[in-house]
Amino acid sequence: MKDWYAWIESARPNVNHYSIFDGDTYCGESFYEIDPEHNCRAALDIKLFSFARGKGIASQGLSYAIAEAFKNEATAVWVDPNPQNEKAIALYKRLGFLEKAMPDYLQSDENESLYFELTRNDI
Repeated sequence: MKDWYAWIESARPNVNHYSIFDGDTYCGESFYEIDPEHNCRAALDIKLFSFARGKGIASQGLSYAIAEAFKNEATAVWVDPNPQNEKAIALYKRLGFLEKAMPDYLQSDENESLYFELTRNDI
């Protein structure tokens, strides 16, 4: 964990991690990583405890990470949800993400994910 946190510290502002709270209760985390080698697109991720789902907390947590990624020069943010994760897909669509073809550099034989992207112009 220390190595991971040190990596985040050394890579800021292209990489950032946020803890998500509802009041004093820790609910999960969000994360982005801007990739300067691929047009400054930022991978985005969120993880929430089950008790925090369905309350708008994910929308707030992701919206904050998205705004920070764009503030730090990301040209787009993207997510790759499992096709069976209907709730995550609905969340991404509510936030304005558009389903697109997965870029070649992200494809692998093991990847069964979808690809959704949000650009500054989509907001």
